[in-house]
Amino acid sequence: MVTCALQTSALVARNLGLRVEARISDDLVVYPQNDPTYAALQVSFVYRFKAADGSYSIAKTELRLLGDGTFDKTSMWSDVKQS
Repeated sequence: MVTCALQTSALVARNLGLRVEARISDDLVVYPQNDPTYAALQVSFVYRFKAADGSYSIAKTELRLLGDGTFDKTSMWSDVKQS
């Protein structure tokens, strides 16, 4: 897993922040499933945005990178706000 935190003077001054975590893993399925030919990787990103009041909003992106050069992408925002 790779973690990166964005801290600039403008964000710090306003008590804002962004933390990004990324994870790359093997997809255990061989594609296409009806004629297994190539592998795939799963890439997951979690974006944690810190608001001025100390609460957090979380966004997630899931990528499946297929061995034939195509990809699938899913993105979503979490309804949960944490402090």
